[in-house]
Amino acid sequence: MGREPVGARQHVLFHLAVGLTGFLLIGGCGHDQVAVTPIESRLQQVETCRRQSDFACAEALLAPSRDRQAAPAGPRILYLAGLVAADTRNPDRNLTIAWAYFQRIVEAYPASPLAIDAAAWIGLLDELDTREEALAELQSVNDRLQQEIKAHKADLRRKAKRLDRMEKRLERLKAVDLSLE
Repeated sequence: MGREPVGARQHVLFHLAVGLTGFLLIGGCGHDQVAVTPIESRLQQVETCRRQSDFACAEALLAPSRDRQAAPAGPRILYLAGLVAADTRNPDRNLTIAWAYFQRIVEAYPASPLAIDAAAWIGLLDELDTREEALAELQSVNDRLQQEIKAHKADLRRKAKRLDRMEKRLERLKAVDLSLE
């Protein structure tokens, strides 16, 4: 009634617009979906293994990426390897290896955000090493003092036995002396 008839061209454009809108709504926008690389997937698995205290799994997943000679390991791989090596729950804990991984990050990737965390770990590991050395020295002194205490106790026992023998001898001499009087 007062409208002009819709042309074939407008009809096609309308259907195209509805179809495209439906596709975007159902399929989502492609720009907010991040493609996960095989390395990224492996690193996520390493983090999961470490959180679950499965260090053999973490080591097995890190080995191909970390030890590859052709391409240097990235800072995240090195950081995760350092965390695995330093974790207190890890039965194969090795602070020297952890320190080396963190040092490699600081030297090779100074602009990486992980370099700051790696430097903090280096500081913590150095402090821990200093304290462990002091503890080992104190343990050594303690062991020496324990040996001295044992030696003194043995010497006191010998002296007590000798004193006991001397007291018995004195009692016998007193008895002999009293019988002579």
